[in-house]
Amino acid sequence: MQACSEEDWLRLRDLRLKEARERLDSAPPDVVYDHVRVAAEFCMKAAIARKKKFNEWPDNLRTHDLKALSERGDLAREISDICRQKPRFRTYWFMLRGTTDRRYALSRMPRSYVRELLNALEDKDEGLVKCMSDL
Repeated sequence: MQACSEEDWLRLRDLRLKEARERLDSAPPDVVYDHVRVAAEFCMKAAIARKKKFNEWPDNLRTHDLKALSERGDLAREISDICRQKPRFRTYWFMLRGTTDRRYALSRMPRSYVRELLNALEDKDEGLVKCMSDL
């Protein structure tokens, strides 16, 4: 099944977040990192799906790059506004946006960094999950 609706993407996001939380202290950090990275992608795709109300997911949004998703999904302006209003979100956004670049260079990722990325998603006030759901 190809995800298309906001509900599809949120369900997938929640599954990845649950897996990341459950494995945070036991699995290798690069495994948890991948769950966090994909959860961030699904969070963005849920916001785009809510905004665009697609019947089918368009090819130009079939990417794992958060910056490209924000631009192609017409969220870049809103994300810039949130960055100006919420300083922690700005830091989180830059951390999460960089996850695509480091996806294949994970040899010695510190568990503390993965924990910070998970917090960047789940921070109750300024995390990506909260800010994308407020759009």
